[in-house]
Amino acid sequence: MNSRVISMLFNWVLLIFMTMGIYSCESTKRKDLILLEEGKGLFFDQNYLSALEKFEKASKLNPKNDAASAYTGFCSLYLKDFTKALNAFNKSLSFNPHNNIALFGKGLWMYQMEDFGNAMILFDSVGNINPLHDKVFYYKALLLIKLNDTLGAQNQLNQAIANAPDYAEPYYLLASLYLAQHQKTTADSLIYLASVSRKNILSSP
Repeated sequence: MNSRVISMLFNWVLLIFMTMGIYSCESTKRKDLILLEEGKGLFFDQNYLSALEKFEKASKLNPKNDAASAYTGFCSLYLKDFTKALNAFNKSLSFNPHNNIALFGKGLWMYQMEDFGNAMILFDSVGNINPLHDKVFYYKALLLIKLNDTLGAQNQLNQAIANAPDYAEPYYLLASLYLAQHQKTTADSLIYLASVSRKNILSSP
């Protein structure tokens, strides 16, 4: 067998192995993304334990999948496994510092730990990356109320309502601020709008 034939055979075998490797990587990637989407479906149905299993499998297949880690953090947060939640958010942000899901989740973690200063920093980052975020302005308002900044809280709640008018909580919270200022007519209008809102921030992921 001459050298030309040997060279052709070698190149042919090498091509087969390269093709198999590429297919294997793409197959793994597809499985990881499929698991992510399956997990998100369970997550938005508030089936956090089953969703967590999907996200963890996705992360195991592709440890650099920052979305899977971010959702792992959220599931853990809702299941009150706070250490696991923080680790997952940090893992996600180590691969993608601008992952807004992980930034918001870590902000919520800080808020629940009563680390309000760092929570506000993270919420500011979320709002800067996505000025149309549907929940972060509500939580910023809660923090500002704790800091006795009523006007700032009102501004954040108005932004929250503009971004996501279907959520009830911003209306109720804003109404309570107006009631404290003896502006009953405005408060009553907000309470009415809250009563016809279709979703709740605190019960939806």
